[in-house]
Order: sequence, then C-alpha cells, then structure tokens
Amino acid sequence: MYKVLIVDDEKMIRMGMSKGLPWEELKVSEVYQAGSAPEALEIIKEKQPDILITDINMPEMTGLELIQRANELQADMKIIVLTGYDRFDYARECIRMHVEDLYLKPIDEEVLTEAIRRQIDAIEKQRASAVMENTMRRVRGNTEQMRLERLMRQLVHQREAEETELQWMYQEYSLSPGQELQIAILIPQQSGRRDEREDNYWLMSIKEICIGLVDGRGQGITFPDDEGTGKILVAFFNHGYVNEIYERIQELISIMKDEMIAAPRIVLGSSVKGFSRLYISYNDAVHLSKEKGDGAKEVLQSGRTGKRGMLFHDIYEEFKTAMCSNVGNSEYVLRVFDAFSQAVVSYNVTETSVRKYCFDLANAVSFAYVSSTGGSLRQGQLEELMRHIMNVDGQNACEITRAFLQQLFGEEKEVINDLIPKVRRYVDDHLEEELSVSSIAARFYITPNYLSKLYKKVTGEGCNEYIVRRRIETAQKLLKSTNLKTGKIAAMVGYRDTNYFSVAFKKYTGYSPTVFRSRFRTGAADEDEEE
Repeated sequence: MYKVLIVDDEKMIRMGMSKGLPWEELKVSEVYQAGSAPEALEIIKEKQPDILITDINMPEMTGLELIQRANELQADMKIIVLTGYDRFDYARECIRMHVEDLYLKPIDEEVLTEAIRRQIDAIEKQRASAVMENTMRRVRGNTEQMRLERLMRQLVHQREAEETELQWMYQEYSLSPGQELQIAILIPQQSGRRDEREDNYWLMSIKEICIGLVDGRGQGITFPDDEGTGKILVAFFNHGYVNEIYERIQELISIMKDEMIAAPRIVLGSSVKGFSRLYISYNDAVHLSKEKGDGAKEVLQSGRTGKRGMLFHDIYEEFKTAMCSNVGNSEYVLRVFDAFSQAVVSYNVTETSVRKYCFDLANAVSFAYVSSTGGSLRQGQLEELMRHIMNVDGQNACEITRAFLQQLFGEEKEVINDLIPKVRRYVDDHLEEELSVSSIAARFYITPNYLSKLYKKVTGEGCNEYIVRRRIETAQKLLKSTNLKTGKIAAMVGYRDTNYFSVAFKKYTGYSPTVFRSRFRTGAADEDEEE
C-alpha cells in the first residue's frame, strides 16, 4: 500500500482531492494533507509519503521551493504539480527538478487518478527491480546467501530465530511476515552410484537451477536442509493463483530432466500463512514423503485437507515426547506447549480433539514430572482440569491447560512476576507503534485472552487501559515541555488521527490538548496550533 501527501493552501481543494479520488482502488492506504510547505516538510520527514501532489503558488514557501527541499529529504518520492498559471518557466523548473507530471488547475478527477496510477506503477516497477537486484546480489554473495539459508533452516525446524534477522530478511527482500508459503522438498533420485563428490555435485546442480528459476524471479527462497539429509528445500511464495505452485514445479522438473541424469522427487507441503508457520508446511511434506514411500511419482502433494488431522496426530506425538522428555526444564516445556497451541489453530483441529489433546498432554506430562522429580499431584487435580476444559472452546482449553502446567511446575507466580514488568516496559518503549493486546501477546508467546486476564488479575487495570494511560501521560509531558504541534505529539504516542487523539486526551484529562498546554506548560513559548 502507498502513501500520498496533498499540499495546497486552499482547504477545499485539499478536501476535494482527499475525499473524491478512489484511493483504495489505487492501493493508497494513507492520504495526508498540508496547508503550507513547512507543514508538508514535517509530514515528509515523519511519514515518508510515496507521492507528493502540490500546488506552486503558496504563502511562506512556494511549491518549487518545497519540491527542492523534498528531493533532499526523500529523493525517490514521485511528484505531481498542480498550478493555476500556464507559465513556461514553471514547466522548465519542474523538468529540472525531475517532477513527473505538471497539470493546470482545475484538473479532472479522472486525469489526476490516472496520473497517480501511473506513478504507482512506476514505483512498483522500481521496487520489483530493487528486489531482483537484492536477490541476485544475495545469490552472488556467499556470506549473505549463507545468512539467509541459516535463517530459513531455523524457521522450518522451529529453532529460535533472532527478531533482528527476521526483520533483515523482510526488509532486504521486501517480504511480508504474513506471506502465503508452501515448502517443497526436493529429494535427489538414487543414481546407483555412491560417490560422495558426485552426490554433492547433483545437490549443487539442483540448488543452482532452483535459485535461477525461483529466487531469480522473486517466486521463493531456495536453501539446503540440515547437513547430511541430501535434500534441497524451496519455500514457494503462494499468491493464490490456481495451480500456481504446481506449474512452477513442473517447469523445474522439465529443466532438470534436460540438465541432469535423473530429476529429483518433489514433495509439496501444505500452504501456510506466515514465515512463523513454515515448519507446518515442512512437517506436512516430511510426513507425506514417509506415507507414500519411495514410489515413482515425480510430485507428491496432499489433495485433501482432511488429511491434516492425521498429519497433526503425528506432530502431536512429537510435541508430547518433547515435553515429557524435558520435564526438568519447565521453560522449555511451556515453550513447546505454546507451539502446540499455535499448531492446533494452523491445522484447524476440531474443538473436541483440542480438548482431548490438552488433557492427554497434561496427564502425560504430570506422570513424567512425578516419576522424574518425585513430586506429587494434588488429589483430584487432573479431574478438576477435565471439568474445566470439557465444555470450553479450543483456545480456552489451551489456556487452562497451560495454567495447569505452570501450577504443576510451581512457576505461575514466577511467570507473573517476570511477565508483567516486561509487558509494561515493552509498552513504554513502543508507544509510537500500533500496540494492541494481540500484538503484545504475540511478542511474549502467549494468547491475548491469557494476557488480558493475567494483567487484570495482577494490576487491577486492563492491558488496553494501561496502553491508553501511558500514551496520554506521555502526551501531557510533551505538551508541557515542548513546542511540538499537537499532530506531531499524537503520532509520537501512537495516534495516527489527530482528531481521535484530541478526543481521547480530553476524555482522559478533561481538557483539549491546546487548553491543557496553555494551563499547564512549564516555560516553553505558546506556539502550538490546534489541528
């Protein structure tokens, strides 16, 4: 999605453009307005719009001066100029400043719409080119390639990946954390020879072909599986086209048949949403390959979603084994349980099955814990758990079971004492971002409901209430001690809409931001303007 800034000293013109154009159709998510060039420069610094639409004749600073300053701040911004004067010198200056379009006022809405669409198309081509350049640089650069491969292996094998590494990947290759993905496992066919060097040669050949056809086109990421498996993995990007991935795989097979003695077998996992769930697609592919054995079929894929339940049962057994084998490490057990809770959602496990799995896990872990540590269960504790979860939905069943495990390990108090201060620090450090209970819960690997209940229980205040309170308190300090405009302060504390901020501020303090500043400021000159 794209951001547009409209600059004109006539409010009616600004409002007309902001309300009259089909922004959603143009893939524009944010439309900012400025009544002067200085105000526009502040918005450019803060919001970094993709397209600037500006008048030339304005007080304080002309549109041409604004363009010059804007180019210094953001060289890649597309610029459309509107003017009421048909003057050659304006056109000449616009050309010199690399302005994309110059139009005389009044401009037809359809003409302006088409001009914006043309600039958005140009931006998309530039970005696609940049992604391709990054991809090819990555392919050529061994260090960067190894970095990406290591991160992808961490994701498919559920190893902890650094958040900084994930952000690097998303930014460097213009990827979305919620990208639809499918893992394909490429298994080299046995050639009858057991020469290790030859095996490595075929493996590298498969990898290079995939990188050229998939990565080079921005259609996925190729990487080897863990050392010793002799398999290449491809995380295909799924854009929802019918047979999209299957057609790409058939192209790969066709080329590999020409280049190699025997093309590899390809096993395709299920489609998942988000890099964090990539392991589910990988596990699907692994189980499918085991289920089908060494048959001659070139491409294996599950055609029925009903099989996901059977696949999940096998994965569940892995979760249970991991938890029961590590009862001495309560932190690890709870982390595995959280992964289980996410998996039941991804696999669309029925509510009845979730409750059954939860109780079975609690029972198995309890037995393993008592046997391993010599501890004991409170009489009727498991029966109590059964009563609590038998009539609730799957999410609540997971939350209740997690609380049971925490009590079993005697860690609920410790978890509470550790978690709540961390949540508060996180909120305080990220006030300018779009905070929600869901996003915070995801950050700490717990469910939103559990966080809400726990926070309220410990502090007596709702988590959302705390977010609002800290935002308003921070805004109060800024209004008292700075000359920053209300709109700027609103953005600094997480409000994208200045009017909404003013309403929230008044509801909390009893004053509008302007009145509050005039009454309580601590020495700064009163230069603020109500937005």
